[in-house]
Amino acid sequence: MNVCCPLCGSFLLVEVYNLSGMPVFQNKVYGNPDDARSSVSGDVLLCNCRNCGFIWNASFDDTKMEYDENYQNEQANSSSFRLHLDEVFLVLKKNGVSSSRVVEVGCGKGFFLDRLRRENINATGFDPAYEGNHPWVIKDYFSAKYQSINAGFIVLRHTLEHISHPLAFLRDIAFSNNHQGLIYIEVPDIDWIINKNAFWDIFYEHCNYFSMKSLCSMFANVIDSGRLFGGQYLYIVADLSSFKSDGICSDSNELFLTEHGFLEGINRYKKFVKQHAPVLVWGAGAKGSTFCNIVDPECELIAGVIDVNKKKQNRFISGTGHKIFSPDEIIRMRVENILIMNENYLDEIKKMTRKNDVKLYTLGVL
Repeated sequence: MNVCCPLCGSFLLVEVYNLSGMPVFQNKVYGNPDDARSSVSGDVLLCNCRNCGFIWNASFDDTKMEYDENYQNEQANSSSFRLHLDEVFLVLKKNGVSSSRVVEVGCGKGFFLDRLRRENINATGFDPAYEGNHPWVIKDYFSAKYQSINAGFIVLRHTLEHISHPLAFLRDIAFSNNHQGLIYIEVPDIDWIINKNAFWDIFYEHCNYFSMKSLCSMFANVIDSGRLFGGQYLYIVADLSSFKSDGICSDSNELFLTEHGFLEGINRYKKFVKQHAPVLVWGAGAKGSTFCNIVDPECELIAGVIDVNKKKQNRFISGTGHKIFSPDEIIRMRVENILIMNENYLDEIKKMTRKNDVKLYTLGVL
């Protein structure tokens, strides 16, 4: 158990939220319900640092995180998410990415990397779990042996929240890039999660939860910052040479998170699902997996999960074993009520279901 704050090193903490026996991977899907239900589990014990305010899962265990072909977290199947990636590109362009050698650390399936290369940007991706065969993706961790790349821009999208020792990770990136260039970091915004009481956005894969304050605190020179994707994500562009490698100091004792809001939301949605069963969940990503595991752990009330990602369809959610269906199967299932896991996809889903006699409900709005 990590009882030391990953940012400032303080042992002054408060335990604020606890989930036991959650699947360690929300983005892994399985070929049958038995395998899904027997998948590796772990505990979520959120701690809030009384010194700097940072929030992390003190029960996180790196040794449980084995990424393989069952891990499917690509969101670019959605037109709404592709618009978000366009926004990210505009932020990078505003900060000079077009004239830079770019390295994307943790490039995943390589979709955003391809987006950069279509703009004639010299971009190289690093990801040991990459499944494709593009020569511009190196199936390895970005490390000191690649110092000769000397990138002008490092892109780090939705990777840092998965890293149990974020300071050491960023220190290695700075060293591997000769302590020069700019870095773009994008992570989920804990302030949005707290304001929405979004219990479905707290899960094992994410061991760290950043606010704008905590993200900026790691660099002396933050050039640009903001929020994207309807406020769900925050980003900074910082001078990599200004990384504070010796840790973060703060005299703040503000506590940002309490358990009450999450528990109230859990009880409310459990009641809703029970009253409206059977229901469908739209979104087989981390939000949908977490929602199913908390609200319907026995797989009794939620009839299935809808997702546009063909690699997830006809497979099963980790932990509960809920089946994942194509949107085309909604008519056959004859389920009236659909819970949308992410409000950003509402307009897209309305267009896809306009011929179906269904009622759409959105988490955080319901």
